[in-house]
Amino acid sequence: MSIPNPFRYGTGIFPTYFAGRDREKRLFESRITLAIESNNIQHMAIYGDWGIGKTSLIKYLSDFAKERGCIPIRVTFYKKTWLSTEFVTFLLRQFRFSIPEGALKKFLTIVKKLKLPLVDVDIEKIKSLEQLDPQITLVQTLSKAWDDLKSSAISPPLIVFFLDDVQLASTEETLYILRNTFMELLDIECKYMLVVTGTSDLFSMFDDMAAPLTRFFNPTELKRLSVEDARDAIIKPLEQSSIKFSDDVVDKILEISEGHPYYIQLLCYYLYDNAMNNVVDMNIYNSSFYLALNDMAQRMFDRIYNSASDSARQILGILAKLDKSLSYSEILNESENIGLKKGSVGKLLERLKEKEIVKQIESGEDKGKYLLFDKFFKEYVRLEKLPTF
Repeated sequence: MSIPNPFRYGTGIFPTYFAGRDREKRLFESRITLAIESNNIQHMAIYGDWGIGKTSLIKYLSDFAKERGCIPIRVTFYKKTWLSTEFVTFLLRQFRFSIPEGALKKFLTIVKKLKLPLVDVDIEKIKSLEQLDPQITLVQTLSKAWDDLKSSAISPPLIVFFLDDVQLASTEETLYILRNTFMELLDIECKYMLVVTGTSDLFSMFDDMAAPLTRFFNPTELKRLSVEDARDAIIKPLEQSSIKFSDDVVDKILEISEGHPYYIQLLCYYLYDNAMNNVVDMNIYNSSFYLALNDMAQRMFDRIYNSASDSARQILGILAKLDKSLSYSEILNESENIGLKKGSVGKLLERLKEKEIVKQIESGEDKGKYLLFDKFFKEYVRLEKLPTF
């Protein structure tokens, strides 16, 4: 009898087997130990592309922090264009409901004094607090909360804020508010650690390694899984199941996913569901692949493809047609064969690069050549029209 499908795909869903990320785990674990044993607190920013596993990683880190006796405060942002007062109020509201009932007294007293709407959040009330300094408010309330908790039965060695998808609510101003607040809290011996996740574009400011935000957040880029870790993500969840994937299927998943955690879970989910006689072979792979690709089309690929102009889509078709990266001259020759104007090709490629649909190889033998941003999307472009299911 087969176990329920062990593969899970979807934003923020924790996999049954959490593969890889050993470097990030060790880094966090060493910083937690350092923070608990000394007054040296090093904060973290974890950034990377969509579906790369940022939320799953902070779920793991949050559980580890709890095991070490710390209090983890998990905050997931969900909208854009927040005022700094909204941002701070939302943080404090999440903090309030993450602490056991009755443990906060000084904190609640100052919240009442400041008239912060932490229970039934009314946006108009929050906007009326614009005269309130968000940094001072954060320092005052969190320092009182630290006093409360240290004098309670909980008495944590460290409180860790995990702010997920911070790009949805943060501006450079709010990031500086966080930086200044957590530095000031440490100065008055209130031990708070900050771990934030976000997309690469938010943390583009970290390109300057001397910038204050860079030094404070110690940014770490989350990349695709190594071949070994990606293989574990496929094989390990099957160990308690009677269903097996053939070696050539595993190799094909590794090739098409390029180690992207979301793609691995998505492909394996459909393959597992369509197994015949407890085996997934290449025939099953070929039929299931279109189901997974249709899923990705609806979730993401249609939007990306439709964001390009008709002429740009022709360039995408050229790049998808061959199993190799192409030089500018090769793209130019192919473009002329399908009637694109020679003078438009360079501009079309630049626009596609700006949208991150096309990338240019930066080093090695193929330096300067062009290719689509990943192989899964390449298959989508090759098909042009997906079958209807």
